Amino acid sequence: MKKVLTLLVALLLFSCSEGSKKVELRLTDYGAVVDDATHDNATALLDLLEDAHKASAEGKEVVIYLPKGNLHIYQEHLPLHQLYISNHDHVVQRPVAMMLEGLNNVSIQGEETHLEFHGRLIPIVLKESSNIHLEGFSIDFPRPAMSQIEVLEVDKEHNDAKVKVLGETEYRIEGNQFVLIGETYEQPLFTMLAFDKDGHMKWNRSDPAFNPEAIEETGDHQLQLRNWDEAQYLEVGDRYALRSYYRPTPSIVIMDSKTIEVKNISVHFAEGMGLVAQNSTDLTLDGFHVALSDGSERVFTTVADATHFSGCRGKIISTDGLYENMADDAINVHGTYLRVDSINGNELIGTFAHGQSFGFRWYEVGDSLRLISRETLLPIATYLPTKAEVLSTTQIKMTFSEPLPQTSKALAVENLTAHPEVLFSKSTVRNNRARGALFSTPKRVECTDNTFDHTHGSAILLTGDANGWYESGPCEEVVITGNHFINALTSLYQFTDGIISISPQMPQMVEGEYFHGRVVVENNVFDNFPTPIFYAKSLRELVFKNNTININNDYTSLFEDPNARLYNVGTYISDDPNTPLTDCKDTTVSLF
Repeated sequence: MKKVLTLLVALLLFSCSEGSKKVELRLTDYGAVVDDATHDNATALLDLLEDAHKASAEGKEVVIYLPKGNLHIYQEHLPLHQLYISNHDHVVQRPVAMMLEGLNNVSIQGEETHLEFHGRLIPIVLKESSNIHLEGFSIDFPRPAMSQIEVLEVDKEHNDAKVKVLGETEYRIEGNQFVLIGETYEQPLFTMLAFDKDGHMKWNRSDPAFNPEAIEETGDHQLQLRNWDEAQYLEVGDRYALRSYYRPTPSIVIMDSKTIEVKNISVHFAEGMGLVAQNSTDLTLDGFHVALSDGSERVFTTVADATHFSGCRGKIISTDGLYENMADDAINVHGTYLRVDSINGNELIGTFAHGQSFGFRWYEVGDSLRLISRETLLPIATYLPTKAEVLSTTQIKMTFSEPLPQTSKALAVENLTAHPEVLFSKSTVRNNRARGALFSTPKRVECTDNTFDHTHGSAILLTGDANGWYESGPCEEVVITGNHFINALTSLYQFTDGIISISPQMPQMVEGEYFHGRVVVENNVFDNFPTPIFYAKSLRELVFKNNTININNDYTSLFEDPNARLYNVGTYISDDPNTPLTDCKDTTVSLF
């Protein structure tokens, strides 16, 4: 009888008849309990994933069903993994709740499922997997690694303020330092995102410091801040998100994978990026949100970018998204320059030169590589390696069939093959720090029908840099059309020279030679206070036509000259019958 019952249970769990190639797994069948914060669902999740890996290894399609309600998952029983994640702080071992490694044809389906994570961990990793579909759930941390204060009273004469701390935060005051107490860690918070009481980020307040001379506890979650320079900019009702710059744990990681779809998923917090993908091919985000949860008192979401794509291939499609209140950009697409540290005949050693980006897979057999000057960012030569040997987590030795140029000049090498086409469309970006959308890829980019609403810095940035961030990819064709820009650039950050900022970072610009190719800005609406509509540098051709520009007085311009500028732009084409302009070395363009 026992054997019969065991067989029946197995049949129920796997929901597949003899000969079926589809397996259905339900988390509730593994002992999951919803809406109980005291119940840790980690073991149930790990047991289910073990069966999913077995079924996938047998060539079966796997569908995983998550129940409706709140599922709490704690760090304590999660396995540790060594991962090298682009643009994040490295940790030798990180807990991962859902490790999907080596899987094919797997779908995870939620039904208004809210995944509530406790501790410092990565919720989801897709590694060396293909045809994965994620849908219908949200990710949050009840005790996030950020906090916030609301201004109750201000004494500008003495630089004092009385503030209320977000109720969900546990903390201690150590001298004049605010130390957040997480469930498995402590984190000093020392910098801020500043928000007016209307929900928009405050004018001209880029990364203010949380550094009062003294902090006094005056009541439950109430503080008196003494001799704090920021008091001069405070108004009652303002809210400031408190944070650090530490970014160890993104919410969703996609690495070395292909054909991935993320649909109708919301990330409410991550101590890193909402989603980061690296060396992966053909990625679709449909209705992906990095957003405040309904009814939340928070004014913050992620510690870093909402979405980030490093060294990806094929096509990235991101549509119908909502990205708000992040501490960095909504989308960033780029490759990685390796710094060339030595050339010996037909061999070179390339080094990952930024401390937050190393160790990940940078090269695949058959990829084309290009040497560039770090001074000018201009190309020198393109090669097909015969061999690439990983020397360490930071260095790769590449061998070529022909001698390399012998030079004392500073060089970098980029992977020309590891760049995607991009469609970023029908999405809203609002009330976030830094910039809206960043694109650095020689493949076609379409940025269409989006709303950029009060991005604190530039709405769109096209850059390139082989000396700081080492983010590669000169843009060859970018189409920006049908977008609505509302009061962008109310504060200044790196490379934010215009609402649309085309600003590669080269120490030496060569006139008449261009880093970026062709950018088309057509049929957009700009509702903005006086600010440069665009800034373009080292660009072969800029087309700016059929755009509507409405100037308001909502904010004071941060620019002495709010006109658009062209530096080393080959051709500028606009509605003005006097264009095209050619050979624009330093040209002012008046648009309002």
